[in-house]
Amino acid sequence: MNNVWLLSFVSFFTDMGTYMVTPLIPIFLASSGPMIIGIIDGVSEALTSLLKFFSGYVSDRSKKRKSLAILGYGLSGIGRIFLVIASSWVGVFVWKLIDRTGKGIRTAPRDAIISEAGGKQKQGRSFGLHQMMDMLGAAIGIGIAYLLLTMDGNKDFRSVFLYSLIPVGIGFCLLFAIKEKRENTKVISREPKAKPSWKKLNRETRQLLLIIMLFTVANSSNSFLLLRATDLGISATSVLLLYLVLHLVASLFSYTSGAISDRFGHKVILTVGYLLYGFVYIGFGMVSSVTGLWLLFILYGFYIALTKGIEKSLVASSAPKDLKATSLGMYSMVTGIGLLPASLLTGWVWQEFGAATSFYLNGCIALVTALILYKVLSGHASKSTDERIGTLKKNRIKAVIDMNLAEQFGDMDIYLFDQLLKGRVTKDMQLLDAGCGSGRNLVYFLRNGYSVYAVDQSAKAIEAVQRMASQLTTDWSVERARVEPIESMSFENESFDFIISNAVLHFAENEEHFRQMLEELWRVLKPGGILFMRLASSIGIENVVQPLGNERYLLPDGSTRFLVNERTMAGMTEKLQGVFLEPIKTVNVAGQRCMSTWVIKKNA
Repeated sequence: MNNVWLLSFVSFFTDMGTYMVTPLIPIFLASSGPMIIGIIDGVSEALTSLLKFFSGYVSDRSKKRKSLAILGYGLSGIGRIFLVIASSWVGVFVWKLIDRTGKGIRTAPRDAIISEAGGKQKQGRSFGLHQMMDMLGAAIGIGIAYLLLTMDGNKDFRSVFLYSLIPVGIGFCLLFAIKEKRENTKVISREPKAKPSWKKLNRETRQLLLIIMLFTVANSSNSFLLLRATDLGISATSVLLLYLVLHLVASLFSYTSGAISDRFGHKVILTVGYLLYGFVYIGFGMVSSVTGLWLLFILYGFYIALTKGIEKSLVASSAPKDLKATSLGMYSMVTGIGLLPASLLTGWVWQEFGAATSFYLNGCIALVTALILYKVLSGHASKSTDERIGTLKKNRIKAVIDMNLAEQFGDMDIYLFDQLLKGRVTKDMQLLDAGCGSGRNLVYFLRNGYSVYAVDQSAKAIEAVQRMASQLTTDWSVERARVEPIESMSFENESFDFIISNAVLHFAENEEHFRQMLEELWRVLKPGGILFMRLASSIGIENVVQPLGNERYLLPDGSTRFLVNERTMAGMTEKLQGVFLEPIKTVNVAGQRCMSTWVIKKNA
């Protein structure tokens, strides 16, 4: 199961537990008034938003996205205990702060994992799937709360709060199955750590975030929708059913809207979503019947399906690759910080001028924002078209260049290429590839008239070299490529000026076998000649390899190799009376194995 699906199920269970309690909170706090509800929701969401941004920044710097997600989900589970024992709005406020702190820590790294797992062409579908499972879990959670309350004649909210811990725990356990993406190589950066900055985001992402922030001012907490239903005389269980339908609709259409946006673009889908929100909120101001409420809650579900996943996919698509989690964190911060003034404004207008006025105001702001969004995204689309045409031309030129480079150099080892650039391999030299395989390092030399020889103990490998050489050069004879073990070659002493031994010596059976191969390479090397070796080493992974005897080790990637270290290479160089042409270079491949480059010269 890939990370998109795993995190979708994590959110499914977490939101199941969360939405067993969320729609009950406005009812639980109804006597405290809309202003208190606005303060609780606004302050907690603003805190969440700040944490989302900084969590995204930390995630981009450390690449430890999974650990941050686990910490965040764990905090939300612990916070639920305070809700179970709450007896007033103060206890609810404490729960909300802890719960939203956890959400703030986990959201950006989780979304970055989803974006990376989904790939560039499936951003809408990946976030759409996650949004679908998120909303489905919420709908089922609301349904469970409804059943528990209807079964309990006392309408005990506290028992629902307690049962909500079960799905939250299941979601938390699923997190440990996430496979975090690792960099291919360990790179030690000496650059000073940059602080998170709005200016580091590109212009397109900044414009988009500003529009979303303006819209958020109109997008007050959903608690006001539930309070509106209660205000119109709807019972607690009926309010749960309204909220259940809302989330079912959002779940059913989230993935579809994401897939459509991937194919036809985000502009129209998101603009329609914002327009729909505006008209729905105006409708909440006008509604006076139960039937009208049902219709508005259904339409609000469509609005969520058309916007939430699409907003994230737009931000992820426009963000620089190395600032993906930071940009998603900035998005979450913008939407959350906007919720504080939105909720306070809605609560104050409701209290001073009535519920209808607060909904009319928010609806009008949303309609204006939708028009601005359409205009800005249209500008982005026009610019993107010009950029795509320019990029297409560049890619065509690059394809020709890449094709020529591939034809010229084949799959040459980058460190061997470095020797070529340094002028250590010239056309007047006799070259030997000892352990040549299918000849990946010989393409350039054969094509450009070098005097090339090759040995390998695999007959199939030598056949491949013979075929390739006959196609790349007219100056070729079959005796140049021989089926022979490196420790027993048939070449005369001091035959070659430059010898390549790439990923061969670490297959030695023991220390004696390694010494035999190395001494045989040295035997056929001319005085003043260069021996280039790439082989596995224990440098940097000494504590994670398991000795098997005879200097062979079990590596973290499951392979077994004969491993050398700096002392071994220095000792053998001294024994052969050679000299280092350059310091030993070692690459740590994701902590799974290490490859060292060992280049020595035979004294003349």
